[in-house]
Amino acid sequence: ILRGMTQAWSTTLCVKSGEAAMELILHSERIFTDFLMGELMNGEHFSPKLILREFNHEIDFECEFRSFIFQGNLTAISQYNHFISVKKIVDNKHEIQAAIYSFWKNKIHPVMNENGISSY
Repeated sequence: ILRGMTQAWSTTLCVKSGEAAMELILHSERIFTDFLMGELMNGEHFSPKLILREFNHEIDFECEFRSFIFQGNLTAISQYNHFISVKKIVDNKHEIQAAIYSFWKNKIHPVMNENGISSY
């Protein structure tokens, strides 16, 4: 049930225009809470970043990951949807981790490093 609900939820967040995207962002309780916490914890040093991407229906939402980079080092990888446990991820944890690290090190890190960006 949770997988079906997650798939449906993901599809409803797909927008077709910049205006619709801004409407979604500006009325998101989650974004508001995240920004509020950021300001409370970091004060004037809070510098939020917004990353947008084209919605891709071919991405398996169960296998979408986030990576966190601090001072040029990949420090954490997490499953984007933390509400479900996916057996194929658990069973292939080391291979997935190695593939993500390799992609980051060979494709993402050089570009970010060239542009002076070390934490993202």
